[in-house]
Amino acid sequence: MLKQINGLIVKQVTNKCQTSIKQTIMTKDLKMNYKQPEKVSNLESTEKNNFRPIAERFKTIPNVIWDVKCQQYLTDRLSRITSLRKQTNIKLSKDGKRLKRGEYDSLVELGMWNPVSISEEFLLIAQKESKLSGVVRRYVETLVVEAMNETIKYYRKIEEGAK
Repeated sequence: MLKQINGLIVKQVTNKCQTSIKQTIMTKDLKMNYKQPEKVSNLESTEKNNFRPIAERFKTIPNVIWDVKCQQYLTDRLSRITSLRKQTNIKLSKDGKRLKRGEYDSLVELGMWNPVSISEEFLLIAQKESKLSGVVRRYVETLVVEAMNETIKYYRKIEEGAK
């Protein structure tokens, strides 16, 4: 569905995040409460935020991570990785082989293979409080940083289009 906002035709955005969980992040001197974005069913509820400058919108890393678009990118990436792993396992099982255990398997085993858990773990990694192994920490960092970069690119395009 297309909608016209400020002279621009924009595609309706929906959020794949299904729950709203209050996140508490402890820093050295300051305790800040962050809330995961609630499910957005249409663009009108985020219309005001879409046209704020990036510098205003993303003053801290948690602001970027809990943004609706970042959570969407992270959800999409996780689902693509899952489907690719399943396809590869099916092909290999026909030959009697299997994939080596890796970061994906560790996160699935811990029940952390979802955008909320991975985002929370990224914030713990940033504070050097994560209990995960180094390889898994790097994997989580890579996933979240890619999603953050895609989110910022998306809002830059919107910002450039609005000018």
